Amino acid sequence: MPQLSALLPRAALALCIAATTALPALAQTKRYPIGEEGAKLELGKYWKRQQVNPTAGEDQFRCTESAARRDPAGDVFAIVLEHRTLAENDADYRRLLDLMTIVGHDEPFQVQREARWTRVTRAFTTELEKQKLAFHVDLLVRPGLVYSIASFAAASRAAWLAEKANEVVEGLEFPGPGRPWADGLAPTRRQVEVDGFRLSFELRPSVWTASEQADAQALLALEDGMATCALFVFEETHRSLDAALTASAKLLAKDHGDFVEVRREPIERDGCRSRRLVGRSSTLSFDVIAIPLEGQRTLMLRLLWPGAPELERPERDHLLATLQLESTEEALPVIELEQPAPRSTRWQRLLESSELVATFPVNHLSRLQALPDGRWLAIDWSSASVWRADGSSEELIAHENELASLELWRGRWYATNRAGELRVVENGSFGEELLGHGTGLASTQEHLLVGRAAEAQRDPAMSFSWYARRSVLVRRDSRYQESELAELPRFQISEITKDAEERRVILQGYGHDERLGSFGERLYVVELANGAISRAGDWTAIQAIVPAPGGWLITGRPAEERAGIWHVRGAAERELLLAAPEVRGVALREGQLEFALSSGTSHELRRIARDALARHGMVQPFSAPDLDALGRLLLEAPAPRTRAEIAQAVEKVQAAAQKLRGAPLPVGELEVDELFDSVVFGPGIDAPGRALLTVLCAHALLEAGATWVEPARADWASWLASRAPQDESAFSMAVHPGRLIVSALDDSESASQPLAPTLAVADGRRILVGIEVAASSAKVVELEPRQFASAIQALDVEALRKILSSVPENRCARLRTYGELETRGATEALAAISADHAQRSPEDRRALLGARLRLAKSPTERSELLPAIEEATREHPRDAALWLLLGRACEQVEPAQLDRARAAYTRARKLEPWGDVGQAAEAALKRLK
Repeated sequence: MPQLSALLPRAALALCIAATTALPALAQTKRYPIGEEGAKLELGKYWKRQQVNPTAGEDQFRCTESAARRDPAGDVFAIVLEHRTLAENDADYRRLLDLMTIVGHDEPFQVQREARWTRVTRAFTTELEKQKLAFHVDLLVRPGLVYSIASFAAASRAAWLAEKANEVVEGLEFPGPGRPWADGLAPTRRQVEVDGFRLSFELRPSVWTASEQADAQALLALEDGMATCALFVFEETHRSLDAALTASAKLLAKDHGDFVEVRREPIERDGCRSRRLVGRSSTLSFDVIAIPLEGQRTLMLRLLWPGAPELERPERDHLLATLQLESTEEALPVIELEQPAPRSTRWQRLLESSELVATFPVNHLSRLQALPDGRWLAIDWSSASVWRADGSSEELIAHENELASLELWRGRWYATNRAGELRVVENGSFGEELLGHGTGLASTQEHLLVGRAAEAQRDPAMSFSWYARRSVLVRRDSRYQESELAELPRFQISEITKDAEERRVILQGYGHDERLGSFGERLYVVELANGAISRAGDWTAIQAIVPAPGGWLITGRPAEERAGIWHVRGAAERELLLAAPEVRGVALREGQLEFALSSGTSHELRRIARDALARHGMVQPFSAPDLDALGRLLLEAPAPRTRAEIAQAVEKVQAAAQKLRGAPLPVGELEVDELFDSVVFGPGIDAPGRALLTVLCAHALLEAGATWVEPARADWASWLASRAPQDESAFSMAVHPGRLIVSALDDSESASQPLAPTLAVADGRRILVGIEVAASSAKVVELEPRQFASAIQALDVEALRKILSSVPENRCARLRTYGELETRGATEALAAISADHAQRSPEDRRALLGARLRLAKSPTERSELLPAIEEATREHPRDAALWLLLGRACEQVEPAQLDRARAAYTRARKLEPWGDVGQAAEAALKRLK
């Protein structure tokens, strides 16, 4: 994208302001074509297209205040640029703004989500070439297309500039039907064939482009010179999904030196349970999805995005939510589903005490609400269905990506779309008749309640040009006559939910808090009898709101409180019913709570009685303030130095936790990871809470079999050290608990489980937990057998066999040994050692067979080896290196079996499109042509 400095160099800026020739006024409005996609710009009199700088394109305009005016210093200049790019969050907007200008980088900007587009505005003044200039830069954002408008004038004309800049914004019209971008906004389903399977997903052609590359079976990408968004699909073979994710993490760390794994989580795609890894580097974020096929085959999806993982990415979320996998070969065996992720004892007790009511095969559940007739309304991403307990359903809206709100009133479904249009739902879509506009819907017996954004207003409290909104709540009767019920300044309504008695509604939206001086999610209660408004407390997160007796069920987290399902009766009256992550309140009736729980591509609807809920509902009863309070108690005593002192410290806070919340703190690895899931989205955890978490993590690892490395001395600063280096060898890896905490709490706002990934990457090695770097490093050296390095150096086969046999579960040590022997050309030693472990993994089998092939001295020996290699490929059909080995063996027999060699090389290249194996297979195929 051209920078403003390139569009208008400083000398040109001064020239524009100091020009001496006034332009004649235009007699009437005129429409100008803009860019290459088909946009139009309508401007009134006094505007004229004028190319100020030949390097900035044709879409440059100049406005003279009046025909009689002879002071060109008061003119306004505007440059319009078209960008085929994806902008979805503040980081994307900031990057676009910063790339446009060499000045104003530190100035704030404002974001307004309007019906036509998202508008981003940055206004500032500066001095260039001794000229004081005012700038007004706007971004008009829609999926895959952005128009930037840079308007400027003399600083003395700042107010005039703001008015004229708004004229340009209001005059811009995005490309309409019949243009490629506009026609490509509707999501379409894309398919990728993967050796017996078909993967499909939805995407907008206007955002993504598809191409074929040699290093992946499919690639979808957006390349615009500023940001890269890409999806790669390929196959691998691993013994488990976690092993596949670990391999991907290692490859990403190799390609991106500052790559950090953020979290792993179970997901489900088309009935097949999968695993997702989220990672980040300094500039990119990564989503890696591992989906099991048959045997040990794994289908890998890798998504690449600019910025941090926690940034909003609706296009990514939609693509993932619509993934489907189906077999294309009847002979293929049934996909082996991975076992569901284990849950803690508290979770199991909750599930055992609840009743499964129904299962809804809904991927991305944004709303699940009980209807009066006993059915449930489920909204999934952009479609809506009504479900019955027997599993049957009726689809209301199918894949309407613009669905915003939906409400049943007098036997008809009413809906609003993202453009704020109110229509009746007919035949699975929005009806043609426009009934008005709204941003949220609810209903009573007599009225349809509609939230509506009023005219934009300038906020006098802001020194820069920020346009605030006000919203109104209106009642519409059966004759479509409307009356205004309540007005809320500086607030945008997104959802409206009535209470069970239809006496009040609660408004959810985004607004400004005068007390805090900040913007965020807000809740207001409105009395339907008189329109009285009251604030419903401060909330840091809200996932769902549904009606309940006397008020509402709100799934979320009040400020300084625990996350879960709350029964809210008024502004200051609420009760926590179920404290647990991953739940969603559905209904509260007849003394029972109905809640939804995600189980991958489906959601379970469960019911639990209030007495059972009182006993088992506090699955995760602790909040961030609780952890800080318990941590302060922990900090009153000296930091633990020994393993016994760690256990004593945990025992001490356990008693306090029992007194505080009536439950003990989690101590097992599953429970501690669940604790992180529940608190990481809440308010910040201070040093006392972090100290507590480091002790809990250390204790959980020790209970899981790790070794404590006792320091010479201990203090809390050592426990909280967050950037301590961590040594490792083929036999052990050092873990600092403070570093785990930083990775979980600070590297991303997303929930992260620190213990499960740590245990997974050990790969059979000893885990050492310690707070003193020198002591941990010394222990890593100590645990490596002294004769290991010398045995490799001396090619002492018996010594190496003895060492590796003493740690049979240490796969890491074996693979490092194989690699070292192969590098040194010690083929006989490699064959002897790998023979002891040939049945443990495909890597062991590969090492043995490869060594034996290299040792074969005659065509007969190589021919006799072929059946063993073929058997290995049958047992591990997705191991690319084994197929590469088979191809080489087929070439070396006499007579050479070149057709079989080509087939084996083709399979190896298909299984591993990139990497050393894929490159070797590609080179072999070229050689055999």
